[in-house]
Amino acid sequence: MLQEEQLSGKVLDHLGLIASVIDKIGLIEKVDKYLPVSAKYGAKIMMGQRVAAMIQNGLGFMNDRLYMFSAFLENKPVDRLFGPDVTADHFNRPSAKIYSVPTRG
Repeated sequence: MLQEEQLSGKVLDHLGLIASVIDKIGLIEKVDKYLPVSAKYGAKIMMGQRVAAMIQNGLGFMNDRLYMFSAFLENKPVDRLFGPDVTADHFNRPSAKIYSVPTRG
């Protein structure tokens, strides 16, 4: 029989749908192609995952700034939304490199 300490729950809300679309169009891989980062320089998550987090934040119906996004993710299944070994703490500061990439019109 399961003990109460063995059970835990996470809130997915509509973020699972958004994550599914991001995955289906290959957005994370496309962003990583233009903005590669390296773990040897201390990167814990890829740029594509950061952009996905920005999209989740923007479509999350919340008014918090991106630097507060890690607090928003505390009760979410972050590994299912952004990939294995990713935690909410990895999203505590946005990257200026993302803003430097020109957009195509």
